[in-house]
Amino acid sequence: MNKKYWLPVIIIVFFCLESLFSNYVPSYFFGEKWFIIPRFLFILLLFITIFYDKKIGTIYAFVFGMLMDIVFTEIYGVYLFAYPAVIYGIYWIVKNWITNLFTMFFYTIIAVIALEIVLFFLYFMINLSDISFEYFAYHRLLPTLIVNMIFYVIVCFPLKNYITVIKKVKEEEEGMFQS
Repeated sequence: MNKKYWLPVIIIVFFCLESLFSNYVPSYFFGEKWFIIPRFLFILLLFITIFYDKKIGTIYAFVFGMLMDIVFTEIYGVYLFAYPAVIYGIYWIVKNWITNLFTMFFYTIIAVIALEIVLFFLYFMINLSDISFEYFAYHRLLPTLIVNMIFYVIVCFPLKNYITVIKKVKEEEEGMFQS
């Protein structure tokens, strides 16, 4: 089976991994007042957009943003807007910069911060959140960043290798039909 066909399967696994992490990692590891939001799927979509193909990454961000809204939230459209907007925005900002795993670490930090702030302000504007920004930054944003950066360090090498392989396959297929 062609390696590029595993990409949707990996995306679905990351989608499921987020909810499993939230359900099975005990909250006492992080304290009672800290809220950990895993953004594993978002990190994968950022990798796909930057290292593979911006169009495919944005389409997956749109589809899985909608799926996040359907499965996890009661307001439809928040993740549908936030995922593709932040992912494409980060791509647009860094498209001419050097992209390697070291710089991607910082792009991921910026992207997770941007996503969390966009989601915070969207929920704040529709009156679903009544917490202050300071409380949000310390009790949700900081722990979320820490957990997601640990996850990034764990998955960045195999993920980059896989995306490099499927990009090479894609370029070879495009090259075959360009004579």
